[in-house]
Amino acid sequence: MQAYVLEACLTVGSYQEQPVVITYTLGGVVKTHVPDFEARSLDGRSLIIENKDDDEARTPRVIERTQFMIDRLGRLGIAYRLITRAELDCQPALDNARFLKYHAASICPPSLERDVMKVVIDRKSISLRDALAIDPSERLFQGICRMALLGSIDYPRNQPITLDTVVRAAV
Repeated sequence: MQAYVLEACLTVGSYQEQPVVITYTLGGVVKTHVPDFEARSLDGRSLIIENKDDDEARTPRVIERTQFMIDRLGRLGIAYRLITRAELDCQPALDNARFLKYHAASICPPSLERDVMKVVIDRKSISLRDALAIDPSERLFQGICRMALLGSIDYPRNQPITLDTVVRAAV
């Protein structure tokens, strides 16, 4: 599921499973850690991801290691994130990512981005159904979906996306 979420994120340029072995000393003990994924954004920033079951994520060992990795890797400009099974299983996030990726315009030229933002900002918000009514060619609808994946358009993430979903410009 983690790989699918990374695939659906248009700001992720690449990702790799078990990318590195990190050797570190914590509490005077030398340890190793093999994180589950590294994701690189389109602008080259790196995010190390560790996936854990919810119970294991709450253990003192994992909490301590996570904080250590956040601090140490952060000094190197590398983000570190622990993602729990509950977060990955959280619906409707995965279904919404699939919906947006399926409907997103494959290319979103600057002119389409400007057109989409103008409509969304002028109206303050718009439903996906209204976007289709305004532009039956689906160009506006596809642009909204792509820009939602990119983070320029905001939508209620705790609800399944439908044609009645209302979107706004991201703040």
